[in-house]
Amino acid sequence: MKDFINSKSSKKNKSRGFLVKPLLFVAGIISIFLLFIFIIRSIHFGDFFRNYERQTILLISDGVDKSGAYLLEADFSSLTINIQPLNTEVEIELGDYGPYRLQAVYPLLVSLEKKPLNLIRSTYSFSLGRVIDEVWAVDRQLTNWDSKSDFRSVFFSKEIWSFPSSLTQKSAWLSLISDPRTEVDFNDLESKYPLSKKIENTDSLLFLCSIALVNTTAVDGLAGQIETVLSGGGFSVIRTANDDQVLSTTEMILSSDEGSQKNCLKVERKIERLLPGTVEKKVDDEITRRYRADLVVKLGEDMKQ
Repeated sequence: MKDFINSKSSKKNKSRGFLVKPLLFVAGIISIFLLFIFIIRSIHFGDFFRNYERQTILLISDGVDKSGAYLLEADFSSLTINIQPLNTEVEIELGDYGPYRLQAVYPLLVSLEKKPLNLIRSTYSFSLGRVIDEVWAVDRQLTNWDSKSDFRSVFFSKEIWSFPSSLTQKSAWLSLISDPRTEVDFNDLESKYPLSKKIENTDSLLFLCSIALVNTTAVDGLAGQIETVLSGGGFSVIRTANDDQVLSTTEMILSSDEGSQKNCLKVERKIERLLPGTVEKKVDDEITRRYRADLVVKLGEDMKQ
């Protein structure tokens, strides 16, 4: 009888042992997962890209149907994102095409006209009055964003990997959005274009590089149009001029001074993104002295695209 009782008790203990081990294993997995989440949330990913340049991205639907659109301005050094909703039903002046509904611009230039990306980006920059670094188009309608989680869903979807940007740039945006310290500012819907620009939101380092714009084409007011966009973005355009010597390709002329070249690095990259054609770079102290500027942009015939 005693052996029977001991045998029965031993079976119960074994049964309990079989239950306890899986429970301990599951508890361990959950603990490790929670610890991983805690570590991930405590990492300030934004610090890895603090020196990354400010960027302005236009996020828009690639269709013609009514949809939302947003200008996303990121300041990686101060961990801020400024979100400007755009009214895409408003008509804008689109060069030789005349007035065009903002939402219909992308399918016109991409699907119908087969224009290159740099010209599309330049077209939006001049129409909206901002220097746009990238145009990201999604294949669906964009809803109205009311909170940080709304726009986070776009960046944490698989669509971001199809956007025409470098892996570094996408990683910088994901890190900025993932950082719990990042502040997100939502603005009211904008319906008047070109947009006005608040000077306090611009990069003060851009003022270190003085710019002269020289129009060598027969297009009246071309330098003035570009000055409006650049000045609205915080660039230091000190003069515009005309030159009778027509250039086929736009030139960007720098001083040989190393300090001046360093100050103009950001400006160079932004201007290359703004202009539709290929920009030829030169170093010529005589020309920079003539126009008394750190950087001289001579606008060529390629600007007529």
